[in-house]
Amino acid sequence: MGEHFGIVVPLALGAAISPTTLALQLFVLSRKTAPLARAWAIAAGYTIVLLVMMVIAFIFAANTGSGSESKPEAWLKLACAVGLAGLGVLALRRPPKRRKAEREGGDPKLAVSSPSAWR
Repeated sequence: MGEHFGIVVPLALGAAISPTTLALQLFVLSRKTAPLARAWAIAAGYTIVLLVMMVIAFIFAANTGSGSESKPEAWLKLACAVGLAGLGVLALRRPPKRRKAEREGGDPKLAVSSPSAWR
C-alpha cells in the first residue's frame, strides 16, 4: 500500500498544482466579483477530487497485500506530515514582518547603498 501511495500522491499533487490550475486561480483572483470566495471554491474542488482519488488508491492498494513498513513507522510519518501541514498553515496565516527601513518610510535598497549609510 505504501508504494502505491508514494506513486499516486506526487502525481496527484503535480496535477493539482499544474500551470493550468495556477492560471485559473490567477484569473479568478483578478476578477472584481468575489475573487477570494471563488478562488477558495476552486481550491476546495481540487481538494475534494484529490481526496476521492486517494480513497480510491487506498481501496485498490488494500487488495495488493501488506507493505513492509511497521505500524509505528507509518504513524510517525503521518504525524510528521500533519505537523508540517500545520506549520504551513501557521506560516500562511501570519502577516509578513516589515523591514526597518520600510517602517521608517525609506526605500530598503537606498538604505544600504547610499553613502550616508556607510558613515
